[in-house]
Amino acid sequence: RTEGGGEIFPTTPFPSPWNSGAVDNLAARYSGYVHVPSAGARTFGVNSDDGFRLRINGAVVAEYPPPRGPGVTTGNYTFPAAGSYSIELTWYENGGGDIVQLFQEATGGTRTLLNGGSELTVTLDDPIIFTGTNVQVLDAANISAELDLTGAQPGPWSVEITPAQGSVCRLVNGLTVE
Repeated sequence: RTEGGGEIFPTTPFPSPWNSGAVDNLAARYSGYVHVPSAGARTFGVNSDDGFRLRINGAVVAEYPPPRGPGVTTGNYTFPAAGSYSIELTWYENGGGDIVQLFQEATGGTRTLLNGGSELTVTLDDPIIFTGTNVQVLDAANISAELDLTGAQPGPWSVEITPAQGSVCRLVNGLTVE
């Protein structure tokens, strides 16, 4: 998301010269992978000032090409199965105010920013997902879970724990497969 000063997910400023004044006359392309836990239709929305285009798996899900003040545009995408799908958000800022926010809209209209508590997770790389069973939070610093790591390459792995509620926890080289 950007907020007046060109802030990107969530607090890293744009590199110079954009972080030293007005954030005008620029374009940005964000790309990665969106992980969905199950098949089915999802509604996505983009709050933008100015225009944007959102693609999932190469298909245009939503777009607003002309300049505008802050506004929301939504679109739907049906995922054929659980898994990871490519996602690309292209946005431009033409002058005046600036914002871009990508969110999931639930039935009833509740909007949640991706990676901000929504059921969907966006990552830079296409992750390999292992689902834990018998997951138990033992205390503030320890979690116990059973994982079937069949097919996992030996070596250090970074781990991302995505709870049903709350913040995502990332552990760089937090697991070694032997």
